[in-house]
Amino acid sequence: MATDAQMSDHVSKVRAAAGQLLAAIDALDALKTEWDYADLGNQLPTDLASVGHPGLSKTDIANGYNSSAAIRGLLDQGHGTNLVKIK
Repeated sequence: MATDAQMSDHVSKVRAAAGQLLAAIDALDALKTEWDYADLGNQLPTDLASVGHPGLSKTDIANGYNSSAAIRGLLDQGHGTNLVKIK
């Protein structure tokens, strides 16, 4: 059986992770804005090895932004409220 300290530590870690998740999505949203405004999707080379990221393509980055937008959509449907409450 978990001790009070273990249970409290677990809840503290969940709260911290929820805050980190929200902050990460906010950071990705800001970077997507920069991607759009700087037209990086058209400026970056297809293969990102030449800019220090071997094994990645600009399509991979764009797909990451699409995934982040999908997560934001879930957050906007009420899941964000759940995470804000516990952070």
